[in-house]
Amino acid sequence: MKATGGAEIELKLGLAPAAMNALLHHPAVVAARRGPLRRTRVVSTYFDTPDRPLATAGLALRVRRDGRRWLQAVNGPALPDAGGALHARRAYEWPLVGPALDPSRFAGTPWRKVLDKAWRSGALGPRFTTDFVRRTLPLELADGSFALLCLDHGHIVAGRRRVPIAEIELELEAGAPAALVAFARGLAADLPLVVGLADKAERGDALARRQPALGAPMHASIIPAGALPAGVDAATALARIAGNCIAQIAGNAAGLVAATDPEWVHQMRVGTRRLRACLALAARLGSDPRIGALAADAKALADALGPARDLDVFRDGELPPLVAALGGDATLAPAFDRLRRRVERRRREARAAARAAVASKRFVDFVLAVQAWIVAPAPPVEPAPETASTAATTGGTSADRARGSEVPNLAPAAAPRPAVDARGFAAAVLERRHRRVARALKGLAGRTTAERHAVRIAAKKLRYAAEFFAPMYAPAASRRYSKDLAALQAALGATNDAAMAARLAPELASDDPLLQGMIRGYAAAREAGAAAALDATARRFARAARFWRRD
Repeated sequence: MKATGGAEIELKLGLAPAAMNALLHHPAVVAARRGPLRRTRVVSTYFDTPDRPLATAGLALRVRRDGRRWLQAVNGPALPDAGGALHARRAYEWPLVGPALDPSRFAGTPWRKVLDKAWRSGALGPRFTTDFVRRTLPLELADGSFALLCLDHGHIVAGRRRVPIAEIELELEAGAPAALVAFARGLAADLPLVVGLADKAERGDALARRQPALGAPMHASIIPAGALPAGVDAATALARIAGNCIAQIAGNAAGLVAATDPEWVHQMRVGTRRLRACLALAARLGSDPRIGALAADAKALADALGPARDLDVFRDGELPPLVAALGGDATLAPAFDRLRRRVERRRREARAAARAAVASKRFVDFVLAVQAWIVAPAPPVEPAPETASTAATTGGTSADRARGSEVPNLAPAAAPRPAVDARGFAAAVLERRHRRVARALKGLAGRTTAERHAVRIAAKKLRYAAEFFAPMYAPAASRRYSKDLAALQAALGATNDAAMAARLAPELASDDPLLQGMIRGYAAAREAGAAAALDATARRFARAARFWRRD
């Protein structure tokens, strides 16, 4: 950490204490080691006022005892390149003579106003403490970058409550973040690493507020305008948008695996859909082979989450009104009891499959692979056309080379395409998608279920793109457009939920043709009712002002 407020970049990963020694003896760690292992006890007290202005601003103010040293530090909010397991922020640190805060240091930070206000309130005090043993090892990575490997094992304590700390940090000292991610991927292939950990300050703040140790399911967040400044190129913009998406995916991983609230599944599924939409946009920029592989892994994750989410929606959204409408018939009571039991059994099975997918090495590598692309988005390249002379210099035709020609390839290297302006790219995407949706809305209520579903998917893609690129445009105009689009999507979603209930009927009532038919009939009536409300919502959306045209 630098007293000048330099960027602190680190990868934070979970690892059970029993596996930490195995990590230290991993061949990659042994090969990269460039100094002795340092072991020290680290005790940090974090400060805020009861109304939490520092936590709300994304700040962490602490006094730390590291061995015999006293240090005061302020860590800032996440920088645009952060997301998932990668934490990037500005950080300031100063030596102290003892455990008392030194408010004179606040003036040297960008957050002096909020820090000074908290100090002057007289209410600034300890909120929670972290107490852990840290083992630190200096590393030199394959590309010459330098990093610190930190293994932390201990507790966060707030009053009488405590939660364990068992994590590793790979902190970049000098060099490229891409090297840090590549090194972590090598470790994750052999060790049971976990992604998606909140940092110690976030977990401690939740503990001090008597909230669950896992926190709350992470919803999609607004991409900060600073991540998409004027003049940014499209590749960089999309990489930063992907960071926002993967943060939501990874941020719901621990809760999905350990908790039962269906919202964890829902929010990870939303994050996965957003990431898939972002990757589809990135694929339009050129030929980066990583995009296709990432998109395939994102689809596999979506497929693992889909059944669990569909059954949650059926149980909580479709089954109660179905029972209310038809449950008055006593002869149907045994059939409804069987249906409830079957739904619960299928939900448990689907949730177990989703947990297994998120707890797998494939998931960890997927998150890290996305981050590898985020920190080093490859420039799109235009392949050099093959001509007769090119074929001659490369030892024959492409078919000849496929047979294993040993002649060195002397063809001209593929040339990078000029950078694409993000604002122009966004306007073209939004205009094209808006027109597609607007054309499809005419007479929507009378369309088939499949046709309405196709319109829903198109509207969802438009909404994700509008949310991604909104920070580059006037906030008020983009909010109005997004509100109208969200209403349209909700109306389309209501018809889709009813249609989904009809699709599940054969599976959930396979041994009861009467109940199966009643579910189908009820779902058809629900879908028809939802479809009848579509036209008014569609007309409102058709009048929505396109914010990307306004400035």
